[in-house]
Amino acid sequence: MVMASSSSSSSSTSNKNLSGGPDYAVPLGRRDGLAFATQNETNANLPPPSSGAQAILKQLADNQNLDPTDVVALSGGHTIGIAHCGSFDNRLYPTQDPVMDQTFAKNLKSICPTKDFDAFTFQDLRTPNTFDNKYYVDLMNRQGLFTSDQDLYTYSKTKEIVKSFAVNQSLFFEKFVIAMTKMGQLNVLTGKEGEIRGNCSVRNSQKKAFLASVVENGEIMTDFYMGSSTSSNLVLMMIMILLSCVLSSSNNVEVEGVEKSVPLKDGLSWQFYAKSCPNLEFIIREQLIKIFKDDIAQAAGLLRLHFHDCFVQSGGPIYAVPLGRRDGLEFATLEVTLANLPPPTSSASAIVDQLATNQKLDPTDVVALSGGHTIGIAHCPSFGDRLYPNQDSTMDQNFAKKLKGVCPKKDTDAFTFQDILTPNIFDNKYYIDLMNRQGLFTSDQDLFTFSKTKEIVKSFAINQWLFFEKFVIAMTKMGQLNVLTGNQGEIRVNCSVRNPQKTAFLASVVENGEIMTNF
Repeated sequence: MVMASSSSSSSSTSNKNLSGGPDYAVPLGRRDGLAFATQNETNANLPPPSSGAQAILKQLADNQNLDPTDVVALSGGHTIGIAHCGSFDNRLYPTQDPVMDQTFAKNLKSICPTKDFDAFTFQDLRTPNTFDNKYYVDLMNRQGLFTSDQDLYTYSKTKEIVKSFAVNQSLFFEKFVIAMTKMGQLNVLTGKEGEIRGNCSVRNSQKKAFLASVVENGEIMTDFYMGSSTSSNLVLMMIMILLSCVLSSSNNVEVEGVEKSVPLKDGLSWQFYAKSCPNLEFIIREQLIKIFKDDIAQAAGLLRLHFHDCFVQSGGPIYAVPLGRRDGLEFATLEVTLANLPPPTSSASAIVDQLATNQKLDPTDVVALSGGHTIGIAHCPSFGDRLYPNQDSTMDQNFAKKLKGVCPKKDTDAFTFQDILTPNIFDNKYYIDLMNRQGLFTSDQDLFTFSKTKEIVKSFAINQWLFFEKFVIAMTKMGQLNVLTGNQGEIRVNCSVRNPQKTAFLASVVENGEIMTNF
């Protein structure tokens, strides 16, 4: 349910305007299935990007009861996101799709010079990071990326819908919400169907009915556990559920239009928690109060644990994170922050000297921490100086050619992966990139040029476990720089604002052992 709510947030305006999409209520109450869908089953329900509009409409009408307006509206989700060459290069090679705009095709060929080239581009070239109706403008200009996109403007049953969305963003948003609500009710399990898993990837054992006491009895969460003791990951889950309760109870989105168009499946509700367990918000608040009262470090440490999990989930090393830090009484200015961060144009010599002087990090620490660039992306301006006006002589020629395809000029607003070999996996391939002269930043590639770091790069390139070991040591060191503990600093109510003098948030918990009345 929390995941269902967060998918709305990714396109909505209610949560920090993440991409500008419509705000809409999400009916809750769904449960996990008792079987896992195989890859073949999943693909059978997803039309490939090479499908024509007619085939997509038939498949989604037969299997999912979605009409043409739903299909065109859901396709509008391609207004954000990226696509890899392999998903659209059938329109470029061996023969170019005659429907495709010539200039658009030329640009795509520069990004994907061969059929199975490992690169990507934005799905909406006009406003790639904004959820709006420009995707439909792309289609009208013959600049749709997939066959399944462009054919929506060719097929008679969808062409007029595309036009209407292109000229009326509010209409697109309205129909998108209706279609998303419909799609969110496909094959849903509610009531006593299925289960609520303790681990999303594993069926519950018969001895543990996770959260059952909360949903069925509305009692205090005596069975809310995973293992013998409360974990910080569990606390984070409780906070997410609490946020879901608060957001659903305070949602100011009009749902009448959706209700008329999309009858809800029995068991789903716009106010699921209010009906199934009216005391849930109170129960979770009380449990969190007890947890933080007993161990205040959990509150301050959750963000650090999440940061650690980012590495672990992408294949990185598991390591213990020391907790107990507090917020400072001053805010670092942009100038102060940048003064402690070497820019990507820095040489390895300058970085090693700066971090040794300011942070007491040695060359091995610096090379290990730089390995964090094995995941993530970088925008053209951060490495454009290596391409223009003159190409960096230390850069591999094929790599440079590829980068120029992504960044045809120095300040192009585009991006690429920092590690071209395994961009989404935390491993040691970043160091192999450096040995192949395919480091993205000057600060990366120079690690393989500078005498004090070159051999360290080689050792990590041939021994991933050595890299992991040194990365953990360096992260632990870095995580203790300028740390406030004990009675130093404060624990803020709002991370971006100092606590008012009259309200020392959580101070009563730390100092007096009182209940968190301001939680």
